[in-house]
Amino acid sequence: MTSHHRTRASWTARAVALGRAVGRGDLYDGLAERALPRLVRPAVRGLRAAAALPGGRAAVAVGLGGLNVHAALRMHAVDAEVERAVFAGIRQVVVVGAGYDSRAWRLEALRGANVVEVDRPATQRRKRAAMADLTPLADVQFVAADLAEDSLLLALAPTSWDRQHPTLWVWEAVVPYLDDTAVRSTATGLAELSAPGSRLVMTFAHPVGGGGLAGAFVDGGARLAFEALGEPLRSSYDDWDITALVTEAGFEDPVVTGASEWARAVGQGAPRLVFAAERLVTAARR
Repeated sequence: MTSHHRTRASWTARAVALGRAVGRGDLYDGLAERALPRLVRPAVRGLRAAAALPGGRAAVAVGLGGLNVHAALRMHAVDAEVERAVFAGIRQVVVVGAGYDSRAWRLEALRGANVVEVDRPATQRRKRAAMADLTPLADVQFVAADLAEDSLLLALAPTSWDRQHPTLWVWEAVVPYLDDTAVRSTATGLAELSAPGSRLVMTFAHPVGGGGLAGAFVDGGARLAFEALGEPLRSSYDDWDITALVTEAGFEDPVVTGASEWARAVGQGAPRLVFAAERLVTAARR
């Protein structure tokens, strides 16, 4: 990444925080609005209130292009994987490209666990300032690094992370912004740093948003939008390709899910088309 990316907080991280803050019904992140400018926060609460009115949920979703629905469902899906890993005995979590992730402050399952958040310096400075007055449930350590240029192993060296113990790697909403070479090298690096019993939780972009000509139109529009934000989408994989990629990297038993499965897990209807291209793969290191 360029120096510009190193000195500017991520716009997409803030957009996702907005989506999580608004959420869908009872499924939202009450801490996410801290990542937003103070003038925007009352609007977030107003949108949540509007969504509670008859017909309001659909209207809010349309107004935000479905971002709130997708962000809330993805948040819950990743939350569930984190809880599953912790309940299975993993006590150290590394969040790769943490953005405004709030799990160390809100997930009871992480109480007392070691959490290391890795992200670009500018985004991390803003995130730390936003959360400064809150006490996390986990033991949180921050590592300022740009993994497009910096070694993850060296970045983790000053922390309490121990490669002799299983690690949960949370790699959420990062892969689409990396090219294929960077994705493969990072996945391989994570596997090499993983003790047996470690797990990978990773989101990725599917090549076409929803399929067909309409999906291709949405996919092309999304790429133009992210390009305009200065954070272009650089990679996408179908389910077969991503399972092959994580397997070749050194993980096993990959499982892929998407918005339909995430919605069913919380008893909600599946979102339509918009953002349907982002999916989740989980895998283990044996």
